[in-house]
Amino acid sequence: MNLKRLYALLSVLVILSMALAACAPATEEGPAATEEPAMTEEPSATEEPAATEEAPSTDRRGGWLDEIVFSVVSSDSAVSQLQAGAIDFYSFNLSSNTLQEIKDAGLNYTQSYGGNYGISLNPAMFEDENVLNPFSNRKIREAMNWLIDRNYINQEIYGGGSLPKLLPITTQLVEYTNLIATARALETKYAYNLDKAKEIITAEMEGMGATLGDDGKWQFNGSPLTLTFIIRSDGDGTRQPMGDYVSNQLEAIGFTVDRQYKTSSEAFPIWLGTDAKAGQWHLYTAGYLPSGLTRDERANIQQYYLPTSVQAGEPFISNVADPELQELGDALAQGNFASKQERDEMMARALELALQDSLFVWVVGPVGVRPVQQQRVGHLRPGGWVRSRVHGKLQPALCRPGRRHHARRHQRPLHPAVEYHCGFQLGLGFQHHARHQHGRDQCKRRSGV
Repeated sequence: MNLKRLYALLSVLVILSMALAACAPATEEGPAATEEPAMTEEPSATEEPAATEEAPSTDRRGGWLDEIVFSVVSSDSAVSQLQAGAIDFYSFNLSSNTLQEIKDAGLNYTQSYGGNYGISLNPAMFEDENVLNPFSNRKIREAMNWLIDRNYINQEIYGGGSLPKLLPITTQLVEYTNLIATARALETKYAYNLDKAKEIITAEMEGMGATLGDDGKWQFNGSPLTLTFIIRSDGDGTRQPMGDYVSNQLEAIGFTVDRQYKTSSEAFPIWLGTDAKAGQWHLYTAGYLPSGLTRDERANIQQYYLPTSVQAGEPFISNVADPELQELGDALAQGNFASKQERDEMMARALELALQDSLFVWVVGPVGVRPVQQQRVGHLRPGGWVRSRVHGKLQPALCRPGRRHHARRHQRPLHPAVEYHCGFQLGLGFQHHARHQHGRDQCKRRSGV
């Protein structure tokens, strides 16, 4: 009870002290009313944020471009053009052998994996029976794997910055690591061996009725046997020296090679547009760019080797595949397996058979380098869409030419008539470069670039 009385007494004292404080007169130390902050001027109407400058409400996706102006710049001058400020970014990959030049120029860059370069072989028996096609023989196609020193090509042509490639799956990525034991075993089996390649090819050529002349060159029915090799001279510039290397190797074992240097627009109508049996070509420096870095590459067996390929044209439809490879490739593409273990076993066997077929002889997995102007473009987002800030807000997707346009631009709000220059790969392999002119208040989207 004493404790309760004490609490009650303390409560009364607190209330009395509050009441006395409230009744006390104001002291002179308190701030005078005249010292309170006063508005000396009414804010002018022009100082208020203008409603017209707010970003318009829209659910539209895509870029905000006023103008795209294209110009042509070759890959061998891309770095110097960027360094000089003539273009702001070059969206087509340069070869890994340009990496040091890009660094020396003080340019920003990104690197990307996933491309495939190799030699496409014509598998058809030619209509003209007096003309022999050595690559209609599967064993000769297989022996081409021993003929090519992939490590040498990577070092000498790609500056050691790319990946030697033997298999129809992306080197060192998900499918490759999933099948690593099979991949490493096959890479050991098919390691460069010029003598073995020559031995096998010589035996098969003689079995097909060809002979070596006194000059050491292959002949058929008394006439010189000449291989027509379509070698790409455009793109990143590496397929031409790669084709020259393979030509030199073929000439070293007795073949005569007609090297036909062509751009994509000149080569495609022959490689893909003619009947393989017509015999207008024997070899072609092929290249493929994937749609993405996929975990599952089981469809590649059918795509690259079989007449049932989704590419549905030459030279695939002219290939007479091994029946086991045909069955495995189709089953994998259609997902006809009951478990991952069964699927992996099918893939391992299919890779073995694919190398025995070698409609494509893979050479290198290029590591592409994409340079940009650091001051104008900003930070890159490898594999992503272009993003830009319009009215101070981050907007998605500037533009996406082809399938390859990796950059993140504009780290601050845009100003009218700021120009940005970029390079594109469009159509059949020619490079373009664009100037983007952005307006703050009037933005338009130009698609289909």
